[in-house]
Amino acid sequence: MFEELLKTFEECRESNWDGYGAQSVREETYHLAHQILAVLPLRTQVPSIGAEPDGQITVEWHRSPKRTLSVSISPEGNLYFAALLESDKTVGTEPFVGDVPKIIADLIDRVTATHEDIGTQTGRGRRWNTS
Repeated sequence: MFEELLKTFEECRESNWDGYGAQSVREETYHLAHQILAVLPLRTQVPSIGAEPDGQITVEWHRSPKRTLSVSISPEGNLYFAALLESDKTVGTEPFVGDVPKIIADLIDRVTATHEDIGTQTGRGRRWNTS
């Protein structure tokens, strides 16, 4: 995951990296993304990582077309997120202050949960029912 983040940063650190005028990904954004990934719980599914034309880094969890979460990381430390969970849509902005905001952690869990996991979650620091 950290290798993918570094590769994305190196490929997108120059302006116009996409050939369509994209802004460069700033070093501050890379470091914030690294910090965020480092504080994810160990059991968290590995996200895909990319860059956006506005210079933000995007971290995504995708289970199906109707179960997906995208978190965009700004150089100022704002986390812009959008989730689709079947027919429910959730969007918002949270600051990153050293830990993954609870709403985003909960969305990651909900998006990546298997059908067996749904209904057995007990809150943050979850225990999964494997019986």
